[in-house]
Amino acid sequence: MQEVNSALSKIQLVGYSQKIELFGAVQVTPLSSGYALGSSNWIIQSHYEKVSYVSGSSLLTTHPQPMDQASLKNSDVLILTGLTQIPTANPDGMVGEFCSNLALTVRNGGNVLVPCYPSGVIYDLLECLYQYIDSAGLSNIPFYFISPVANSSLEFSQIFAEWLCHNKQTKVYLPEPPFPHAELIQTNKLKHYPSLHGDFSSDFRQPCVVFTGHPSLRFGDVVHFMELWGKSSLNTVIFTEPDFSYLEALAPYQPLAMKCIYCPIDTRLNFIQVSKLLKEVQVRKGSAVSPRPCHRWGVRGLQAEGRLPCCICRLAHFPRVHKHAERRSKSCQSSQMRWCPWRLSPAFPWQPSPLCCTPKITSTSFSPRPGRPSPAAVRRESGQARTSRTAKC
Repeated sequence: MQEVNSALSKIQLVGYSQKIELFGAVQVTPLSSGYALGSSNWIIQSHYEKVSYVSGSSLLTTHPQPMDQASLKNSDVLILTGLTQIPTANPDGMVGEFCSNLALTVRNGGNVLVPCYPSGVIYDLLECLYQYIDSAGLSNIPFYFISPVANSSLEFSQIFAEWLCHNKQTKVYLPEPPFPHAELIQTNKLKHYPSLHGDFSSDFRQPCVVFTGHPSLRFGDVVHFMELWGKSSLNTVIFTEPDFSYLEALAPYQPLAMKCIYCPIDTRLNFIQVSKLLKEVQVRKGSAVSPRPCHRWGVRGLQAEGRLPCCICRLAHFPRVHKHAERRSKSCQSSQMRWCPWRLSPAFPWQPSPLCCTPKITSTSFSPRPGRPSPAAVRRESGQARTSRTAKC
């Protein structure tokens, strides 16, 4: 623990748009990414180059401060990470399904389990439920938030005004609580506990809604509730985190009688939004880098929206981007197909595919050198020679 505290003591706290000098060589600036409280994009700038690192970001209007796009303009290189893996799932529609399935289960006398993180999407879920519970007749249903940092998470979200959107910042200075979960706590509709032990055991009553972790269902208090409620078909577990496969999460608990609902809520950038973002920020050298192969659904969306003015390649081979990016980019636009090479080496015969960005390497696509017959031609000639010798014999 001493080593952990020693490491944390070396961390420098910074604010949005604060410029930090590193060894006199580069300047680093954090920007709001619009995804979660405190989430940041980064600009790494020297006297000659400007590199923008775009982490998990969102253009939707939620509780965090909006994404700062203006500062990303005129970057030499744009590194894109944390893109959504479910571009076809509309967050608004998923929130609606979440509320309707929750209400249906509780009305039938069942309990609802929501595996989640102690911050992030849970703030939006509680805000939606605040507006929904009265109209749905759920005023008497208790909501429990169980996490070792539940109290800190709910309190800190009310005081960090610099991370909030403009409307919530205004409430902070009135002063009013920016999030409605403060009122839910005051009216005892939402109760938070550090663990299952202690006060929770005496206050617990059913039917109820429980928010707890971990979303993987492998550790945390969620394991207890899965074993407690998993044998009844009246209960429901609702998955909202998109980074975990609900089928893999439920595998150790089979056979399972409780209902399972998958409502992934992911507000991160999709490929249509990335295409518009790249047109707005105007990357100077036409180089955008992604650390993972692009999703197959993103290709269809980009084909419908228009070609990207750059080549997206793997981050592992980032130093070779500038040399071949322009050539690859032109070939992409001319062939109307999407290149997403894993390497930028000309030795590999890449085949662009409109349905999947994973490169295909085929052994028959190598062209022979001028003046040298291909292996197939050599095999045909040798076969004909053997046939002629057999005929003579």
